[in-house]
Amino acid sequence: MANPMISGKPLRYIREDKLLPGDVFLSQGGDKESGWIAAFTRGPYSHAAIYLGNQCLFESIDDGVGFKALAIVKACSNPGHGSFVLLDVSHYERLEIRRHPILRNQCQTDEGRRHLGDRLIEYLTAENGKEYPPYVYLARTVRYLPWVIVYPVLRGIAAYQGEAIKVVPGMFCSQLVVSALRRVHADPLKRNCWGRKIPPENVAPNLLQSGLSRLEPVTDKAIFDQSCDCKDAAANQWFVDQLQETQDIMIEMMNKKRAQRLRRGLHALDTKWVQLKKFLNRLPGRR
Repeated sequence: MANPMISGKPLRYIREDKLLPGDVFLSQGGDKESGWIAAFTRGPYSHAAIYLGNQCLFESIDDGVGFKALAIVKACSNPGHGSFVLLDVSHYERLEIRRHPILRNQCQTDEGRRHLGDRLIEYLTAENGKEYPPYVYLARTVRYLPWVIVYPVLRGIAAYQGEAIKVVPGMFCSQLVVSALRRVHADPLKRNCWGRKIPPENVAPNLLQSGLSRLEPVTDKAIFDQSCDCKDAAANQWFVDQLQETQDIMIEMMNKKRAQRLRRGLHALDTKWVQLKKFLNRLPGRR
């Protein structure tokens, strides 16, 4: 299928070999929340995620901020197409993949793809494990309405749905994607009419508003429905098991990195506290 946007299909697969680190998944789910987020931000999508390689996404969802492994359906070997892996994307109601041209050029070699993936992972690891932010964080993403009007509406929706208090809120989905791409010098948005960068917290989940997007649609035949004629590659199940093990190792490694960063942060905080107590003890009138 040449068009990367698919809707209403019960089964959808994506070819892993067509994906590059830094690809942006724009999607909308079938639940009510996805519908009103898309309606509020006046776009076709309610969610954005960034692809890191090794069949893994990084995203901010209700369950929290972190890594997500796309399920591996099977390995295929088709005449004239070589071997490739199909990943399950059936849970998306609508899906489109977009890519920054700068990153496409950087990923022309295996070394370039690995380097870009490592840079994205290094930045995003600090966000891993944080909570999905309160709905009011989306107030500035709504087009044509002042945030002071949108804020109480979103706050009312959160109260109606019984939104839990966030202890360690992270970034919402599109804010996370924009921040990550800017970190690797691939700003997904052009400057506004005043020549200023659009703040990540003002970017709606569809990332396409006002024609300012630099992201280009991935027009390769990357997404298939259940009609895909895929012949099993030799030792298909063994290959799938190996890929699944690679996914598990990668996510475990990222979680360990996050734990190491947390320990370093706590150690630094403890050091600052000790220094502060020493300073206070030296003040006049203290023994």
